[in-house]
Amino acid sequence: MSYNSNSIVTAWTALKTYLQTLMPECTVQRSYDPLVLLESVSETDAPLIVIGLDGRQTEKETNGGMYRDSVDFTLMLFKKTTGQTDAETLTELDALVPLVERLVNGFSNKRVEVVGGTRLVFMEGVTLNGEVYNIDWFQQGAFVSFLQVEVQLFRKN
Repeated sequence: MSYNSNSIVTAWTALKTYLQTLMPECTVQRSYDPLVLLESVSETDAPLIVIGLDGRQTEKETNGGMYRDSVDFTLMLFKKTTGQTDAETLTELDALVPLVERLVNGFSNKRVEVVGGTRLVFMEGVTLNGEVYNIDWFQQGAFVSFLQVEVQLFRKN
């Protein structure tokens, strides 16, 4: 079985579409270099979810002549903080924490059909290192949460 990069792009695109439906209040983008996108985000922009490719993939033949590709993605939920006082910042941050919970809960054996009979299964979403947010980014005036999502893509060869 040869490496199939098209399956990665299919999964990546479907993941973006799914996130746009799951989190309509956020801007969702996929990127090979997520940090470049963050430089252009202003304090007034909607929260941004950037989907980065971790690049790990395996392929195995399954029963019925189907192939399963496992691909891991990192999701970065990013929002610059705007609060001028500690109380304003606290209120703003309290409103962002439920977004992380919705992201994690949005990936528990969810099945999505995509074009051409390909089926995706979003296995789970987990925060990296168990952190709800990253303290290093917060000290730079931004709320950032990193999540990892495993996507299994079933396709006919």
